[in-house]
Amino acid sequence: SLCGDFSDWEKGIPMERRDGGIWECIVSGVRVYDAYKYRITNGTRVFYKSDPYAFHFETPPKTASKVYELDSYIWNDGEWMERRRKAYEKYGKARPLNIYELHLGSWKRHADGSYYSYAETANDLAPYLKQMGYTHVELMPVSEYPFDGSWGYQVCGYYAPTSRYGTPHDFMYFVNKMHEYGIHTSIDDFGTGYSSLNLLCDLNVDAIKLDKSFLSSGSATSTADGRQPQSRCSKSNTIVIKTIINLAIELGLDVICEGVETPEHAQMLKDLGCHMAQGFLYGAPLPHDEYEERLTKRAGN
Repeated sequence: SLCGDFSDWEKGIPMERRDGGIWECIVSGVRVYDAYKYRITNGTRVFYKSDPYAFHFETPPKTASKVYELDSYIWNDGEWMERRRKAYEKYGKARPLNIYELHLGSWKRHADGSYYSYAETANDLAPYLKQMGYTHVELMPVSEYPFDGSWGYQVCGYYAPTSRYGTPHDFMYFVNKMHEYGIHTSIDDFGTGYSSLNLLCDLNVDAIKLDKSFLSSGSATSTADGRQPQSRCSKSNTIVIKTIINLAIELGLDVICEGVETPEHAQMLKDLGCHMAQGFLYGAPLPHDEYEERLTKRAGN
């Protein structure tokens, strides 16, 4: 049964099973932000489960799904989307890339330890990224998750940005604000873990970043600097990578692949049409202060 603020939480509204294992019911009087769960019985045992397809959730430690309407948000980044399309047509892959990656929960907090909201982070972050010459912002997982210590890699809501920092519309504001300052937004670890193709339908993201796991199947080869062996891509991995790249191109998105450690990786990605890559093949990670100093010098030039 379906239990929620619009019904009896003890018994709920009975659901009927349809073809394909789909359960459904008709509900009236539902309002935005109403909390709900599925009530599942197994003999004498009763379980209350949240909806993994929900667009919004209660803020942890609460775990109920919440009714939400995405379509009412008004995007105002039409000019940016058009400039992005024209830049892609004019320059193709020959464009600079400088990614700023962050975890929203630890980037900044208020004096009392509470989180910055999506909007607060956007308002502070966008001018900084523009000033420092970054082209992309990449958020560590933002899909809803129950345990703070997982940093978002323990997902329970595949279609919902975590409510720790606000509503789905607040997250849309974040993306919109980045575009206002000319900053591309990127989905990290696309194709693994928390990500979903549905995200590409609902958010005006500019790039997807392929997880390094796509490069880690098959026979082993040496890395560029002689470190531990790195595997070549299997045929199935290559097909998956090619399909994702083609999908992104059709949607007008950039593709970034992480974990590139061998010339073979780089050549394969180039042959498949990948726009950008990062990894030890191109350089080792730098301490924050040293990297920021390098950016400042380049910005001055």
